[in-house]
Amino acid sequence: MNYIADANHRIEYPAQAIPRGATGQQGQAADPATMAVMVMPSAIDTMRHCLAYSKDDRLTIPRLLEHEFLQPRLDCTSPIPI
Repeated sequence: MNYIADANHRIEYPAQAIPRGATGQQGQAADPATMAVMVMPSAIDTMRHCLAYSKDDRLTIPRLLEHEFLQPRLDCTSPIPI
């Protein structure tokens, strides 16, 4: 909790999410690194702006709702699988 009051504390935003504990399909322990997924840059940007220490640097709710992460562009050039 002391980190919240510390303006110098830096939050890390890794580009890859790795689960802490993982189990395979049969319930056995699995290597968490094999279950890693990439984190979208727009998700990291959203978190960074929501968790900014200074309230002036945080996104307002209207700006958050307009953020790219919550308003993704649809790629209409990709064929739809049938």
